[in-house]
Amino acid sequence: MKQALIFLSLATVLLFGSCSKKNNVSLKSTITATVDGQVMNFNVNAYARNVLSGDPKLWTTSLTIQGATSSAKPYGSILLAIASPRTNPVTLGTFDTDSKKNNPPVFVELGYDYIHVGDFIPAFNTDTTGVQPTVITISSYSNTNVAGTFSGILVAQDGSSIKTITNGSFNVSWQQQ
Repeated sequence: MKQALIFLSLATVLLFGSCSKKNNVSLKSTITATVDGQVMNFNVNAYARNVLSGDPKLWTTSLTIQGATSSAKPYGSILLAIASPRTNPVTLGTFDTDSKKNNPPVFVELGYDYIHVGDFIPAFNTDTTGVQPTVITISSYSNTNVAGTFSGILVAQDGSSIKTITNGSFNVSWQQQ
């Protein structure tokens, strides 16, 4: 039940976090990854932010990192998220889809989407069953930026296919409110 509430909280953050919003993001923010063997840069509007969400009795803090390959179609977008109890916000460490191994327990999400004119290409997300691995490592966390690495095997929302994300790295500035 608690895991479902955390997932619902994270899904809400992801839904509203993908909305267009003007912000002052440092041009030095970078996100790169190899997607199915192709190196991609997600440096357009790349940023990190912390969001407090959920039921007041079960507040969570979600660290989200996102960016896109372009500001015009076609483009790819990537989103990394780690949700944690409010009393233990995410800082340094390695977090994976098997939250029992994480300290404190957290929910880990990696998402990839490709937007193309006229085509529907399903969004790909972390396999919440934990069968396909997702790992996010936070190696640097300061009041100006957050940096680390990530990888995962993502499943299409319609279950039709998978995407393999390897060699992921990020060094992004915090979103300016």
